Amino acid sequence: MKSTKYSNFCLDRFGNVVSKYKKGWFAGREIVLEKANIPVVFEEFYALAIMNMLIGFCLGLIIAILLFLLLLPSFIILIILPIVVPVCIGVVYLYIPSSTAKQRSESIDRCLPYAINFMSTMAVAGIAPVEIFRVLAEVEVYGEIQNEAIRIVKEIDVMGIDNITALEHDIDISPSKKFRSFLQGMIGTIQSGSDLQVYLSDATEKYMEDDLIIRKKSLDLLGGISDIFIVAVIAFPIFLVVMLSTMSFMNSSGAFSPIILYLFSFMALPMAYIGFYELIK
Repeated sequence: MKSTKYSNFCLDRFGNVVSKYKKGWFAGREIVLEKANIPVVFEEFYALAIMNMLIGFCLGLIIAILLFLLLLPSFIILIILPIVVPVCIGVVYLYIPSSTAKQRSESIDRCLPYAINFMSTMAVAGIAPVEIFRVLAEVEVYGEIQNEAIRIVKEIDVMGIDNITALEHDIDISPSKKFRSFLQGMIGTIQSGSDLQVYLSDATEKYMEDDLIIRKKSLDLLGGISDIFIVAVIAFPIFLVVMLSTMSFMNSSGAFSPIILYLFSFMALPMAYIGFYELIK
């Protein structure tokens, strides 16, 4: 999400409203935007949310009136639809920053052991910490760690601050606890004058072991999910078809069997597949 003419228009209209409640209802949301690395100011993001909620209310009201006049003459539609649409839009805007921050944290944690190993290799050659992050900012294989490195390098180059302060700033806004802990240890190593290569080598070993444990747990969990999947989505439907077929022969009418099969085939099974897909993902 980037700043656009439309978002600037929303900022002009509702920026003062957001600023007024910034320390009240919106308290704590600004840091979430920074952790999500959303490149818009706090007021602009939520001004955009307010404008889209108003547009959603108008569209919901228009659709409700059309449905009332043409298809469903019910006052419940006129009341519920204009309320549900803007509420859903507002919930989405509240959910986007925290969801994006969580995804960034998972990406950082997943790539952190290998990024530290890469940094350790450069430290062996005697490369300075700021140059290590400068190189890391140009490497795209380590996911969101690249964006963290870019932010650190920008603060050093553009703002003119020292590398320790830049690392401390990133500790405040990084969404990953592991990355914050790693940076804190790196700051302590630099300030104490210890060997950075030794710290990076030890950190690589530690995070590699943690990553191995997490992967083993994930494999065990996937094994359990696969067993449940076989029973619930493969074996049970076959058993249900056999059972309903037998009951239809025993029951003279047998009218209920096709209805149950249709509901199970076109509703229950697709929902089960979607559920297992999300669970595995």
